[in-house]
Amino acid sequence: MLVGFTIIIPILLLVVDIELNLNVVPLFILLYILFRFLNSNAHKLYLKKEDKEIEKKIDKKKTKIKNIKLKLIFYIIILMLTGAMLYIIGEILGNILENLCGIFEVPEVIIGILLGIITSIPELITFFESQKHHKKKENDMLGVIEATNNLLTSNIVNLFIIQALAILIA
Repeated sequence: MLVGFTIIIPILLLVVDIELNLNVVPLFILLYILFRFLNSNAHKLYLKKEDKEIEKKIDKKKTKIKNIKLKLIFYIIILMLTGAMLYIIGEILGNILENLCGIFEVPEVIIGILLGIITSIPELITFFESQKHHKKKENDMLGVIEATNNLLTSNIVNLFIIQALAILIA
């Protein structure tokens, strides 16, 4: 249901033609907090047994990991480089899409919808991979839960946090 709401809310904003300005930011932040709270409680309610198993596995892995500080620094550097690359690529892609809209006289909404579909491909791939991974272990439910949590978190962050930050910056 939460995933459905994160899909319906932007459609309603588009249909009702609500102008996204500073007045919407507190609403987005409150909705973000509400969705995180609901998702966390639903996770605790339905996955108590699985959480305990995962915690045991994590504890075992923690004892095996050496040089965790070096790995952490490496991951931070990779994350910063990836963020910089995403920003640069996003700027280039945005300029190219604006030019394409002008050249082919296609409304920006159509290009935006296509871009939204294209950028959702990683979540789709994650869904199929988690299904494949958990199907091997004969635990289909965990695959669905993992994929749904990934999709929900992505939608929540994109819809409420990133959009609120973009409004504040603009």
